[in-house]
Amino acid sequence: MEQAQKPPVWTECVDGVWTITLNRPQVLNAMTIEMFYLLRDAIEQGAREEQADVVLLKGAGGNFCSGADLSVLGAMSEKAQADEALTVINEFLTRLHHMPKPVIAMVEGAAVGAGLNLALHADFVIATHHAVIQEPFVHIGLTTDFGGTYLLPRLVGIAQAKRLALLGEKLSGTEAERIG
Repeated sequence: MEQAQKPPVWTECVDGVWTITLNRPQVLNAMTIEMFYLLRDAIEQGAREEQADVVLLKGAGGNFCSGADLSVLGAMSEKAQADEALTVINEFLTRLHHMPKPVIAMVEGAAVGAGLNLALHADFVIATHHAVIQEPFVHIGLTTDFGGTYLLPRLVGIAQAKRLALLGEKLSGTEAERIG
């Protein structure tokens, strides 16, 4: 089965690895509200999966995740929709944070915005040298989200976190490794 025929988030367990794959390669795996529900459930299922020793987060099609799909999120017109979205995102990130098994984010291609911050929630981040890492929020008039304001300074230090968040610079996987 081709990746494009699979759902937007799919899971499999092979050789003790519970793999969660973001599968919207046509938009660099940008996350939708539906995906947040699927991710929440995939994390919960992975925690219960007896055959899984480790969780691997990755993206399909050569990119990790370009963040939240702003076209979908921007189309929300009702307060109840926004509240629901924030609730499921919080549930997903809380379950990810409390995952009893080690979580590895495998980053290739884009890891941008909420996609980068998703990777930062993992216990280990493995990125290709050619990965594109960015906190672009400043360029679109938003603040860093998805836990980035908490995680980034703790991982790279306050000076580098400010550089990334306030300048919105793109980093390669090599530069990201260098700064931690």
